[in-house]
Amino acid sequence: MYPTSNNTILNFVCVHPETETLDESGESWEQTGGLDRLLQVYESFSPAVVKLLGKAEPHSIKIWKLLDMEVIPRWTNERVALLGDAAHPFLPHQGQGAGVAIEDAAALSIVLPLGTKPREVAERLKLYQDIRLERANRIQEFSRLMGKDLDEKASLDSMLKVSEIRAQTDTCSVRLRQLQFRA
Repeated sequence: MYPTSNNTILNFVCVHPETETLDESGESWEQTGGLDRLLQVYESFSPAVVKLLGKAEPHSIKIWKLLDMEVIPRWTNERVALLGDAAHPFLPHQGQGAGVAIEDAAALSIVLPLGTKPREVAERLKLYQDIRLERANRIQEFSRLMGKDLDEKASLDSMLKVSEIRAQTDTCSVRLRQLQFRA
């Protein structure tokens, strides 16, 4: 959760299994959800959290599906390179996307020091990819694993087959206007 609009709105991001989606009327960027359904999905949470979520304006609840993509085999092409979510988009289950993007930037700063000659760029960008690809993709897979249900995580086979895991979750954004920080 985080404040927006000069601290007049507190935005909550609530991740839940796709099977408990707040609105089954279809998928669109502007899909909305109902407050009653939101409270049902999170009814097992602390009463203080449920009370806080209950303060949401019903029309402010937005739903969007978390999307994932297959690992891309390369991030570079000649003198162009991808980094961060463009190279390896993360699901939010471990909050690692920004950190890995910062690692990418740090690696680029090492392989492309001041004074790098234009003719060296393609080779150095390939080195950046060689250094970063495996680590970023491994963290990406662990994020997918953490997004799965506990029953699935408990299985050793699931843990050993991390590369086959794709999280299926929805996210909703809940906005509370002029929130008093009391539950």
